[in-house]
Amino acid sequence: MKNKKIGLFVLVMFIVGSIDSLRNMPSNALFGAPLIFFFVAAAITFLFPIALISAELTSYHPDKNGIYLWIKEAFGEKVAFLGIWLQWINTATWYPSILSYIAGGIAYLADPSLATSKLFAVIVILTVFWSLTLLSVKNFSLSAGFATFCTVAGFVLPFCVMATLAIIWKVDHHAVQIQLNWHTLVPQFSNINDWISLTTIITAFLGMELATVNVQNIKKPERNYPIGVISASFIILLTMIVGSLAIALVIPQKQIGLTTGIFETFQYYLNAFHLNNWVYIVCALVVLASIGEMINWIISPARGLQQAAETGTLPKALAKNNQHGMPANILILQAILVSLVCLAFTLFKTVNDIYWLLTDLSTELYVLMYVFMFLAALSLHYKHRHIKKPFTIPGGTPMKWILCVLGLISCFITLIVGFIPPSELDFGSRLHYALVFAAGLLILCLPGIILMKRKSI
Repeated sequence: MKNKKIGLFVLVMFIVGSIDSLRNMPSNALFGAPLIFFFVAAAITFLFPIALISAELTSYHPDKNGIYLWIKEAFGEKVAFLGIWLQWINTATWYPSILSYIAGGIAYLADPSLATSKLFAVIVILTVFWSLTLLSVKNFSLSAGFATFCTVAGFVLPFCVMATLAIIWKVDHHAVQIQLNWHTLVPQFSNINDWISLTTIITAFLGMELATVNVQNIKKPERNYPIGVISASFIILLTMIVGSLAIALVIPQKQIGLTTGIFETFQYYLNAFHLNNWVYIVCALVVLASIGEMINWIISPARGLQQAAETGTLPKALAKNNQHGMPANILILQAILVSLVCLAFTLFKTVNDIYWLLTDLSTELYVLMYVFMFLAALSLHYKHRHIKKPFTIPGGTPMKWILCVLGLISCFITLIVGFIPPSELDFGSRLHYALVFAAGLLILCLPGIILMKRKSI
């Protein structure tokens, strides 16, 4: 069965749905008015460089793309494998956080008392993840269509509701939890919490390049991918700022729950405007959006790891596609590993703390991969400078250097700040958190480093 090609609109919704999430907004709202400054700064130094660079890298080869192939062409198979390992293994720490968020949302809708039930969480987590994995194994175009539906129904509609109510709230001069003026918008750079907010915002921008490994499933990729990724970047930036502010306006900073904050915000706004009956409908749509968000994150890292398996770095069985052209063996292996991690996740007691730790670990791993990507982009720029490309970054070589240097600076700042926990969460001493965090990074990176040392298994 031949998969259908996806068009520009589906591609934009696919990228937006993979990155732009109401789920990320409570952690951004935690830092108040300065989040606007950091969002714009992170967009200029991180989001837009990734969008533009991945768009140009995609134009080098019309059929196959992705982190693994770019790094391989620049630095060889071993370094490329480490890069794709970082992208893939970060999902092992990211999936538990979003799956627990989905489980909490379903519990909020069905019976709030279930939110503390580990058995309920395990059942929901395994059911949702395995269902999405089997959907992805079956047919990519169906998955992309489902993800697009989830994005429109589960993100666009609830976001419009929340943004509209927040604007009305502000215009009607209701009480607000933050003040928006010049003094509050500019961060206090001496305050470590303001720098930590950069980590959460970088987290909200991860994954812009994911769709490149599925470039063979995109109609006219040389035209549609650059337009799609740049359009998605502006949509993501605007919605993240507005959505995070909508939460910060009404929920006190100390009371923002990382996994429940978005549901509490909708309940607060809708109850205040006497729209109580809409609370469960809107929250159900938010859960739907999170399910759709996972589609691209299930498929794309697995596709990248498959490219590594094709070179012999991993067992050849992992390089095979099924009759639908999907890397079924890797997807099933991924589901098994994620299931084990999710089961371990339920052993922790403090949801906010473990949610932050896993998100921080995931961000750190992904940012390490971006270091390889920016360096590969510079290398390939000179290697392919005489190739006629359908898309080139405006400004030529100087602009390419500026974008890559800005991206690398953002990555290094994020890597350093990632070792420092926010004061709002209780991790004990900063040294204790840094040691636990470093141990987690080592455990997750070590298998990739060991496998990188060998050509085949």
